[in-house]
Amino acid sequence: MAARLSLVEIAAHPDDNVHRIFESLNYTGQPLTQADLLRNYLFMRLPARGDHVYEWQWLPLQELLTDKQLEELVWLDLVLRGDDRATQEAIYQSQQQRLSQLPDEAAIEQWIVDLHHKARLFHKVLMPRNTPDPDLRQALGRLDRWGAAVVHPIALHILLAHEGGRLNSSEAAGALRVVESYLVRRMIAGIASANTNRVLMSLVKDLGEEVPSAKAITRALSGVRKKFPTDQHIRDAVLVSSFYWLGRGPQRSYVLRCIEEDYDHKEPVDFDTAKLTIEHVLPQSMTDEWREMLRPDLEDGETIQELHSSLVHTLGNLSLTAYNPKLANDEFQAKQKILRDSGLAMNREIADAPRWGREEILARGRTLADRIITIWPGPDESAAVTPATPRWSLMNQALACIPAGRWTSYSDIAEVVGVFHRSVAGRLASVQRPNAHRVLKIDGSVSAEFRWPDPARHDDPRMVLEAEGVRFDDTGRAAAEQRMTASELAREVGLDANGDNGTEDVGP
Repeated sequence: MAARLSLVEIAAHPDDNVHRIFESLNYTGQPLTQADLLRNYLFMRLPARGDHVYEWQWLPLQELLTDKQLEELVWLDLVLRGDDRATQEAIYQSQQQRLSQLPDEAAIEQWIVDLHHKARLFHKVLMPRNTPDPDLRQALGRLDRWGAAVVHPIALHILLAHEGGRLNSSEAAGALRVVESYLVRRMIAGIASANTNRVLMSLVKDLGEEVPSAKAITRALSGVRKKFPTDQHIRDAVLVSSFYWLGRGPQRSYVLRCIEEDYDHKEPVDFDTAKLTIEHVLPQSMTDEWREMLRPDLEDGETIQELHSSLVHTLGNLSLTAYNPKLANDEFQAKQKILRDSGLAMNREIADAPRWGREEILARGRTLADRIITIWPGPDESAAVTPATPRWSLMNQALACIPAGRWTSYSDIAEVVGVFHRSVAGRLASVQRPNAHRVLKIDGSVSAEFRWPDPARHDDPRMVLEAEGVRFDDTGRAAAEQRMTASELAREVGLDANGDNGTEDVGP
């Protein structure tokens, strides 16, 4: 290796700009980080003041943030200046174009001073526990536990307003809580997160010179395209959506933690040390005892499996416990004994129920929805808000994932989409969708109500499925081993289907 090592010595004249030389040498070599390129450009523009600015501004900034965090800060600087289309992959080019318009060293130095100021505030966003103000520490800590970097632009914008005296600590914390409400409500309502980044990036620009107060942010997020779920949307979603598959594991646990904290506690639960996990009261795997408990709740034409699928992953059936493996598929009476001794108020409420079926789960869902609405206030409902609609695009994705030789059920689709199975059947009968014939009743039989969306089509769906490789028995039921379950479909469309096997820690 030493024989192949070449050393090059470059002698620089006192008047030479070493940063320009460095930039030229690396232009076609190993790519530098965006932060490296920007630093060298800045100090190339500071021939006289470079040493002083580096020692008193840039070095402390570098010691405060990692390279990755510094690059994000430089991107945030662009966003806060109104460039809501800036990308983190091109921050050097974007900043160089902007900085090239600054006239002299004094202007470059002032920009670095401002960046250092933003860095100190950004560090509070990243490390809330180091924030001395208790109101801000709590509000920033809640956003940090939610775990979404998408909040960084508006959070930094709010802290800058607070630092500049435009918001007091309580007002700034209230503004941050609105951002949290927006994220949590969208997750609970099952709204895809694809455009959340764009909405929150644009929020800074939408606010303009207006003080980013809770009222202003609420109004800005209440527009039709912002999809801030209303109270009624939350109440509806809690009863039908498969909450256990929404968002990420830690986010689901966070929602349940906040609900529990909303109860009156003489001695608050120490969630930071408790190893709590999400528990299905009605278990994911049915037993004979649980089937018998659900049987009286069946409606005409409904199967136990369909009823189970419509309830099992909804919020009303979920809680937090340290005894998840012990509870597992135990009958309700056995779970009651453990839940009754729990330190969590929500578990003691469940233990007080005489049984655990449809009405009990839905009633608890309504109670939890009321708490959610209180904890996370919603939009300005006087503004036009996009109505909550079933996630039919998600159903279309799920249908597209069913290959030839496989089938699924209306209940499986409903469980993934977050609607009742009858809604799926009605939708497939009225709107032409690929692979609709691969959706059967939960027992594997073709529904008597099945209709091809094309009125000119009359072929037997069973014959079509058999031609594709699905096996049917003498009673007209498709082979169970060829069924795509809700969990399989959820994974195919990118939902967190049992990603953590129900063992999401609630601690930090």
